[in-house]
Amino acid sequence: MTFAYCHMCAAFAIVADACLQADSPPPHLLSGCRCNKLGSTDSTCDIITGACTCKPGVVGQQCDRCQEGYFGLESGAGCRPCDCDPEGSSPAVCDPVTGRCRCKPGVGGERCTSCLPGYFQLAAGGCQECLPCSQPGHLCDPVTGQCVCPPNTVGASCERCTLGHWGWNNVNGCQKCDCDRLGSQSSECDVTTGQCRCFDGFGGQRCDRCRAGYFDFPRCQACRCDPDGSECEPDGSCGCDQTGQCRCKKNTLGEKCDRCLEGTFGMSADNPDGCTACFCFTRSGQCSQGEFVWVPLTVIKTKRTVVLAYNETGDSFYTLPVVPWNTQEICYIHLSLPDSRAVTLTDDQTRLNVTNSLRVLPGYSGDVTVGLKYPSDAPIYWQLPPEFLGDKVRSYNGHLRFRSRSFGGSRPFPASILSSYPLVQLQGNTRLVLEHYPPTTSPDGFYQVKLHENFWRVKGDRRALVTREMLMVALQNTQHVLIRATDYIDATRAELSEVSWDIAEPTYGHAGSTALGIERCACPRGYNGSSCQDPSIGFYRSFTPGYSNSEIIIDLVGESVPCQCNGRSQVCDPDTGHCQNCTDNTSGQHCDVCARGYYGNPSEGPCLPCLCPTAQLSNAETCFSNYQGGFRCQCDPGYTGERCDQCAFGYYGSALEPGIGCRACACDPVGSIGNTCDAVTGQCPCRTGVVGRDCTRCAPRHIVTERGCEACQDGCVELLFESLDSLSAMASAVNLTGAGGAPWRRFYQFSNTTETVREEVQQYQESQLTLRAMYETLELDKYATTILIQAEDQLNALSPKMDDVRQFRNEIEEIYQEVKNTQFQAEDTVAKLRNYAIGETSSAGVQDALLEAEALLARMQTVRLEPAMAAAEAELLSAATLLSRLRDMLSSSPGRLNDTRERLERLSERLDEMTRLVADGVRQPIAELERLLPALRERLTELRNDQLAVKDLGNMCDGTLTNTSSLLAETRLLYDAAKGDLVDLRDRQLEVERAEERLRRRTDSFSELSEDYRIRYVLPAQVHAATLTAQAERLEG
Repeated sequence: MTFAYCHMCAAFAIVADACLQADSPPPHLLSGCRCNKLGSTDSTCDIITGACTCKPGVVGQQCDRCQEGYFGLESGAGCRPCDCDPEGSSPAVCDPVTGRCRCKPGVGGERCTSCLPGYFQLAAGGCQECLPCSQPGHLCDPVTGQCVCPPNTVGASCERCTLGHWGWNNVNGCQKCDCDRLGSQSSECDVTTGQCRCFDGFGGQRCDRCRAGYFDFPRCQACRCDPDGSECEPDGSCGCDQTGQCRCKKNTLGEKCDRCLEGTFGMSADNPDGCTACFCFTRSGQCSQGEFVWVPLTVIKTKRTVVLAYNETGDSFYTLPVVPWNTQEICYIHLSLPDSRAVTLTDDQTRLNVTNSLRVLPGYSGDVTVGLKYPSDAPIYWQLPPEFLGDKVRSYNGHLRFRSRSFGGSRPFPASILSSYPLVQLQGNTRLVLEHYPPTTSPDGFYQVKLHENFWRVKGDRRALVTREMLMVALQNTQHVLIRATDYIDATRAELSEVSWDIAEPTYGHAGSTALGIERCACPRGYNGSSCQDPSIGFYRSFTPGYSNSEIIIDLVGESVPCQCNGRSQVCDPDTGHCQNCTDNTSGQHCDVCARGYYGNPSEGPCLPCLCPTAQLSNAETCFSNYQGGFRCQCDPGYTGERCDQCAFGYYGSALEPGIGCRACACDPVGSIGNTCDAVTGQCPCRTGVVGRDCTRCAPRHIVTERGCEACQDGCVELLFESLDSLSAMASAVNLTGAGGAPWRRFYQFSNTTETVREEVQQYQESQLTLRAMYETLELDKYATTILIQAEDQLNALSPKMDDVRQFRNEIEEIYQEVKNTQFQAEDTVAKLRNYAIGETSSAGVQDALLEAEALLARMQTVRLEPAMAAAEAELLSAATLLSRLRDMLSSSPGRLNDTRERLERLSERLDEMTRLVADGVRQPIAELERLLPALRERLTELRNDQLAVKDLGNMCDGTLTNTSSLLAETRLLYDAAKGDLVDLRDRQLEVERAEERLRRRTDSFSELSEDYRIRYVLPAQVHAATLTAQAERLEG
């Protein structure tokens, strides 16, 4: 059995012998190419040989091994050269996996490039073994073989690093500090860690970069990022890039991240986005942080408490009044267990309400008593009063604070129960029910709940996140706020206290912290409110049909539409749309009917006044047009007549007199005979013994009985009445003509005199107190004057010393200023040299000179006068302190002059010593500076010479540049010509590729024929074509 094992020969590369019959097909046709994924470029192989296409350094039929002298097939990027040292390795191959070379004796390192410890002088035969080295800490030099200290170490035992090195090791020695000369204070570093001493703003072990919060190395300026708008590290540092651009949060911008993006506001460090996006109830995209402060709303007051206790001797409860144990604003609930009936006390509220599947205590404030038959299997909730409801949009991002505790229980709700019942539930705009679950339970019952969407969940699905839109819409019409009251199954008492709700109020007239997160929107026409949540004047809130079930949450708020008042008013109720302040004598929801006292149809004509009886005096609710063109009055109660100009039956007064009108008789049904009264006076017809306009009083010498008012018929009473009448008659008969009157005038005069004398005595007493205070003040002034004179004498004695101190300080400041001026001049010179060295043509000599100049400047910077100046200022401060203390002692005790004199002598000695120290401290830096200045001037002269040389070199370069330009022009012409030839070549290449593609498609179409057709016709044709090609090549040769 034979096989034709070549499927198809490549175009222009068919070998006739390769397509002969064979006993079996090649292995790759039976099992596939099996190219190694790590060593081959793809999974295909040559169709004839089966060889895969290998990556660099990889060999083998399947590209499965590195070629000799290469390693690292597992990297997937091809094999890398071993690069073994030819003198140190034997042979020059390495481990195919690790790449480690096979070193000769005494040679070490990954590439066999150095001698091992105890060997020296790498050569073709390896490294030689060192002679024994007995000196402590020494080892064999890897080059000379001598017994030396490890690199960069000193000491008898090579036990420490040389200056400018660190990291001592008994074999490798010490490493170089390599401190950056611009960022470090010196070339030395910590001998253990290698940390260089950096200038402020520089960082890194070598001080070769700016530390966090600084940029633009080597200047290293402070980033000064706004921490509220920047992404900062946990330690509070805020970094920037090399241009000074800080890392801004999502909604901030600016180099320092100190501005909010357009459409955002209220930058805050607590906001992960930096600024809050404008919401404005989708009415506007422009807003800013409102000028508001947080003002807490608190309305729950302390109430007298009624405690319930179970009476074991009977089936009833008894009550005991209890005063609250403190003065905080506390509201109590007392739960009584067990009970066979509801106990009704305080406001007749005894049953728990149910709101959103939660059991809620009845009422909003005050004490409440509830009888429970069984312990509650779920927590009970408080409900906040109406003051906490309504539009609370300006509470967004604020806090709800409260303390809620329960007592008397021994069986707390399981954690699984409490975790399924919210601490706070908020319902707004009917459909939105949001819940807050605290991360932990407060031991003292005090909670602070933030009104931000990140801290709330949707009822029924705690995994559903609350959006800002949902919370704002709920706050726009808050309907319920429920707070968990009980944490125990068998609680007998619960209390709610310290309730407050943050509301943002305008800054004027209020004190508090800034209300961040409260936006002030630029509302379009028709909208008002801080977030455009309300209709403006002349508009009202309108809802689309089925808005309560709409999937668009904002539909729950409604839209603002103009008031429908038929042009008779510009104002209406913002919620109902009912028109207000209607004109043209109209009224009604849309100003579409005539107002009280007018009649007609506003849509057909004006509303005319009802003359009932006159236009100025109206006794009618309204009137109606009749068919005769007139009107008919509808009188107010108590009036009658065609024009309501008379009082009705049962009324009295005057219907035509303003201010009097018709009033009801209101005759007492017991004391009067009928329901009517006098039409003018209103006097009711009274029964015998009854008096008063409305017959409500008994007549004199009558009493009230079951039968009404009856005359007093008792004999004793009659005798008393007769005696009174007799005495009254006698008193009336007395003639007082000519009798002197009571001395009331003298009495009033004495009373006025007494009052005047009392005021004068009071003024005298006040004058005495004033004089006594003035006397004490004068005595204190005398004593203070004496002390002041003594203090001035002592101060005059100290003045010469103070003049010496001031003069000495001025001299120090002059010296310090002179040194600073010299330093500034040197820095300016170096800056000019740096600018000079930066140009199109650089010079190695200039760069070296610049480095030397900077080194000189660094040495000058190490000369610091601040310690001496600080010491001088400290001594001056001490002198001033002593002088102040001296003045105090002199003012309090003049007899301590001797002690003061001794202190002055000691002060003088300290000032002399200070003068000597400062002079010594300043003299040495100045001498060092004078020594360095000549060297600096010399280097500057050399730099100027180098500058002239650079200019000459620049002139030479200009000539060379001219010649180069000519050659470049010629080269450009040759390049253009070559470019044209290349274009022609590419066109030819494209034509060849197209022809090859057409030939390949023809070949593929032939190959796709049936196997029998391919073997019978296609393969012989291909062999024949190959034979003809070979013959053509021989003929051409």
